[in-house]
Amino acid sequence: MGNEWWKSDSDGEQDADAPKSLRIPKTTNYTLEGGVNKLPNSGTNQVWGQASPEQKSSVPTIAWFLFGMIGLPLVLFSISEFTPQPNYDFNDYELVSNEKTEYTIVEGDNLTVYSFGVPSNFQSSYDGYDFWEIWADSPSWWMSINSDTGQFASSEADDGGYTWFEPSYVEFFEEEDDGTILWTLDESGLLIATNTDVEFLSAYYFSENYSNELTSALTCFMWPVVMIGGIIWGFATKRRSFAYGIMSAFVLALAAFFLLIFALATAF
Repeated sequence: MGNEWWKSDSDGEQDADAPKSLRIPKTTNYTLEGGVNKLPNSGTNQVWGQASPEQKSSVPTIAWFLFGMIGLPLVLFSISEFTPQPNYDFNDYELVSNEKTEYTIVEGDNLTVYSFGVPSNFQSSYDGYDFWEIWADSPSWWMSINSDTGQFASSEADDGGYTWFEPSYVEFFEEEDDGTILWTLDESGLLIATNTDVEFLSAYYFSENYSNELTSALTCFMWPVVMIGGIIWGFATKRRSFAYGIMSAFVLALAAFFLLIFALATAF
């Protein structure tokens, strides 16, 4: 066979390091010559033939897993523990009975009046909290007066000039029991008037200010947001061991919760 077009023009041996030439068939007047050299390192070819080696994390896989399972929950727990929480402001005490009874007539109904001593500034400050409640109980009924009632329903003033109010809630222990129970305040304390038979009567006062729950709510929401975000970040950055560590921590916490419930159920 004649000169083959893919062979070199020269029959002599060429330098081994010299790039081999490639001749285009004689149908064209031009010759394309050049060489192909192997890239010095493997990797992903980028524009202009440059190679960028694959970036690998210098942190071991087991370290990412342990940080996701133990480290991240510890960090979240520390933040929750040292985040300042709002103080719970409340006040409660038992009202002292004056152990004396009086009688009055309210809208034609004969009532027995029981009085309870209160602090000197009670009449002006008892409703100074976000929520307050006074409750009284006897062997046959109990009643509650609280700030959630709003405007109390009032009865006519009695002969002593008192305006009596209906309680927020009254419960009689016997279905056949019924009667009138009213209350008011004067300079001496709390007055409770009733036409029921009362062997003894106790009264209590409780008040509280609602704390700002924003900090507590943010602390609670921080846990699921960070954990779910950590799982997504772990898979997105190919640090799957970190995501698996977080999921393992969740599974262990859930298992511990059910074990605790089971232990309490079997104990009681």
